[in-house]
Amino acid sequence: MTEPVSDQLLRDFLAATDTACPVCGHGLRGVPEPRCPECGAPLRLGVVTTQTSPGPWVLAICSWTLALGFDSIVALFMTIGVAVARPPLSVGYPYIFAATFLTLSVASLIGLARVIRARPRWNAKPRRVQWRDAGFTFAGVAALHAIVGATILLNG
Repeated sequence: MTEPVSDQLLRDFLAATDTACPVCGHGLRGVPEPRCPECGAPLRLGVVTTQTSPGPWVLAICSWTLALGFDSIVALFMTIGVAVARPPLSVGYPYIFAATFLTLSVASLIGLARVIRARPRWNAKPRRVQWRDAGFTFAGVAALHAIVGATILLNG
């Protein structure tokens, strides 16, 4: 039985290169099979890029996800409060408050969907640009919520 070409290429690479196991850090120079002799992790030769690090993208996702969760909970509680109020509340501040957070929930859901769909374009950017965009996303979401919160407090 012949071995896969990729296994032979990996062995050839490891015969000439000091490389550590990505799982346990054990030296792999000259290993006889595509498996770490220390931890048993399967190995394969591949092409990687530093631009696919998930850190900045996850920060952007978390910004929108946290906003969506907070806005949805506040909108839900306000809507329940308005619906069960006895006597019924006149149209006014509670309805505006609930509608504001429902609108923020929808906006946060749209922002989250856009970041998820933009993953390939995101990865094509240099890392520093990814971090910059993630920072702007985080700051923008926080600023939007701070402005809305301050407006509600000042007009409440």
